[in-house]
Amino acid sequence: MRTPWVLKNLDKTTAFAGIGYSIDSTEDQSHIIMGCSHIYNSRGEGLRYRLAKVDKPIFRNKRPHLSYNDAYQFGISTAQLFVEATNEPPKRVVIHKRTFFTEEEKTGILDGLRNIPVVDLIEINIEDDLRFINSLRKQDKLEIDLYPVARGICIEINSYTGLLYTHGTTPSIKSQGGKDFMGGRGIPAPLVIKKHYGPSSLETIATEILSLSKMNWNSASLYSKLPATIQSSNDIARIGSMLSRFSGKSYDYRLFI
Repeated sequence: MRTPWVLKNLDKTTAFAGIGYSIDSTEDQSHIIMGCSHIYNSRGEGLRYRLAKVDKPIFRNKRPHLSYNDAYQFGISTAQLFVEATNEPPKRVVIHKRTFFTEEEKTGILDGLRNIPVVDLIEINIEDDLRFINSLRKQDKLEIDLYPVARGICIEINSYTGLLYTHGTTPSIKSQGGKDFMGGRGIPAPLVIKKHYGPSSLETIATEILSLSKMNWNSASLYSKLPATIQSSNDIARIGSMLSRFSGKSYDYRLFI
């Protein structure tokens, strides 16, 4: 089966996984949580995904988190999905999600991936409270640029936190030497990246997130604000909450585009 486009120059032994949630509050007794794990390979291909009900969700500030058992099962499932698609286990696994990693989640995921040499746990969110304006130097003076900050700029706050612009000015695809800004208006907000566990550098993490922001096959846009790992996991979880017969099984993502 053909794929629309792929990435290059990422580590071929790395698997990327996103965790998404869907909350069904129509139940009389309790919330039903549908969790989605979606696996991507080093070329950015969305290989397999699996929907499953979260047995014992833990809510913090009204946002769901996994219990140790659910996190452990997620870790095992991540490795299994990659093997299903490639016939070999990954040497590195990177997990993306939009809520922070609790101690139970970290311990559960790491125990489930105990045979994987390298694991990175990354929290990704849009930082709506920050805006940066681009400046140009003209005749020894700084002037406000008519275009926003360039896509791809990363500001390191410390060794485990950074601000990444996945949405910003790009080289024009219409005119040589020109600039484009998708949407054409507004001041873009950066992503805040927090590394909760893992040895990989912030530069490596940011480069991978920037690459995966171009891998949403359900859009013809030049890029998405969020990496496909998170975008697709949340979208599929939301749709999957209405399709309970798909729960617990893995599927090729291309069948659901």
